[in-house]
Amino acid sequence: MADQYVNARLAFIKVASDTFGAEEGSSIEITADLIETTNKSNTSAKQFIHDIYGATASATGIIPLDDTTGAIATLESLFLTNILAGTAATLIFVLQEASPTTTLTASALVTTWSADATQTNVIKGTFAFQLTGDITIVETST
Repeated sequence: MADQYVNARLAFIKVASDTFGAEEGSSIEITADLIETTNKSNTSAKQFIHDIYGATASATGIIPLDDTTGAIATLESLFLTNILAGTAATLIFVLQEASPTTTLTASALVTTWSADATQTNVIKGTFAFQLTGDITIVETST
């Protein structure tokens, strides 16, 4: 069977149940710390064991305005509130193909809230997150 790939348009970030509606791109990076265990009996290569892991995520896209109030949309406003207050939100990274759908869920602190308002464009935002605590991975079939 040939390799299959997830269409990048089907990967997105949610906070709680809200999807970043005008997302243009998102990413998640999970890295692990390694502890070197090389000793004198190792003659040709270093040896390591796995230690703790950490993760960061980011999303970029258009910052929409609420249709009713004209204010910054709820989710983007929540990101701003969270970074100013230092509170965590539940971040959900979704990799969605027809079946199965894989979700990674974790508590996350907003580390960057950036808005670019150039004259010839719509307002675009960049949001970065530091995941904190365990990541839960769930795969569901439809």
